[in-house]
Amino acid sequence: GQENNNSDMLYQLLSEHNIRVNEFEPGALRELIDEVYESQIAELRVYINDGVKVLIRAVHIIKIWLVADVLSVPHVLLETSKVQRSKRNMHADKPLSMKMRIDQDWVDALSVALSQKLGLDKAFQRQNIKAHEQSLKLMEETEMSKSYPGLKTVYRIHEVMCTVTCSPRGEHPVLGLPDGSDFSFCRSNDSGHQRTLVMSTFAWKPRAEVVGYNKKFSSMDGDPEPDPKRQLDLPQPLLLPESLATSDDRRIVVEELMANSKTDWARARNAARRIRDPSYSCLDFYTDCTQAFPELALYVSTGEAMTDDAATTSGRSAAAEYQRTMGTFFAVYWLMRFDSDGAQSFSFGLSSHDWKPLNKNSARPVRLVSELEKREAFNNDMDWTLFRDVLVAAGMLKQCHADDTVGYTYEQDEDRVLAMLVLTAIHDIMKIQALVPCVQPVHKQYGGYKTGEAIGDHDVALGYILENYPHALPSFAGLPCEQRESVKFTQAKMEYNMGWLV
Repeated sequence: GQENNNSDMLYQLLSEHNIRVNEFEPGALRELIDEVYESQIAELRVYINDGVKVLIRAVHIIKIWLVADVLSVPHVLLETSKVQRSKRNMHADKPLSMKMRIDQDWVDALSVALSQKLGLDKAFQRQNIKAHEQSLKLMEETEMSKSYPGLKTVYRIHEVMCTVTCSPRGEHPVLGLPDGSDFSFCRSNDSGHQRTLVMSTFAWKPRAEVVGYNKKFSSMDGDPEPDPKRQLDLPQPLLLPESLATSDDRRIVVEELMANSKTDWARARNAARRIRDPSYSCLDFYTDCTQAFPELALYVSTGEAMTDDAATTSGRSAAAEYQRTMGTFFAVYWLMRFDSDGAQSFSFGLSSHDWKPLNKNSARPVRLVSELEKREAFNNDMDWTLFRDVLVAAGMLKQCHADDTVGYTYEQDEDRVLAMLVLTAIHDIMKIQALVPCVQPVHKQYGGYKTGEAIGDHDVALGYILENYPHALPSFAGLPCEQRESVKFTQAKMEYNMGWLV
């Protein structure tokens, strides 16, 4: 049949150019036949170089940089990981991409890629996706193919920048918008008469931090390039014992790392007690928290098993998760001061040199005009009593009676605030893959995970530690009993997400 003829022709062509098919990975030849003769996403050409015939595989690729505003900051959509045939590949700053048919133009390829890779139908694309034709860039890269050893491949790459336009409500949950949430998409991939499932995970990353994007399109963005997000200094890392360099599912890594660590309860309680004190600055609060909670060092522990940019289940670096954790601390501090300087700080942030609240006229950091307008509108139009009511319901604020000329006043509940600060310090530590525990034989199973299995859900993993190894986290272990139960509740019943605050 035709399939056998294609196979014979390809085998002969490869052999004539000294390409050994027996060095291909299993199934690779079948995939190459599909590429060239069936799906036609590649073509083979013979070139003469210095009198020598060279077989070249040519592949066309559409690469899409999808941009959207998240909280008034331009973000780029990146694929952080892909699972196919039981193999998980992690990516860094990888935009949406797809192999094109050799006769396909970039406009059609763009539409097909958005449909196949993200599940966006044509009606959605017409209404919400704008392709910037002037951004189109063509380039070629030549390298030896990893899938087909010995076969030189020329990649002809069509790169284009697209923006996600706002719907009336600004919501595109299929893309993790408007909050910029991570999301996954599962699709089938038909190749070589075999259907496989592919699971891709995507994340929105600030445009200013995406090196690959800025090198290509920064001159097109019109507005002055905003300053990158400011970064806090990382804590002094813990040194991993050499014994932790080897994997052992019987170990509770966080327990060993924290064995000699102690919480500075004087500083921790000072932060909880003075969080609404007008004379207690955000810098004072930051200093107390970073000195009080030893668990913060877990984000940047060092050793063979873990580094500052260690893999996390979120796709961000461990250092980025630390920055988000500190952002949550600041959000708690500011919201607890909703009736003084907290609202302005929550809306505009702080100056990097004196830690005072910023405003729309602050010279630094440089921000987009549209972002400043949204920050100002939020600050002026937000009903801050809604935040107050949440804090009262949570028991962190207590309403106190005052005389008729003053109305109600509010004061913090020190123990409840302390519990919130501890939860903030430990909540995301199990996103660090090197810390993820395995279910121990004594427990048999936990949260759907069986003995010996790594607990992949970071909330479930933290719940496992809190229930079975509470002493491993000294800040949690030292809380009053009632507050420990409240913290455990957030993991088991509430599905609390710190992304709500940052």
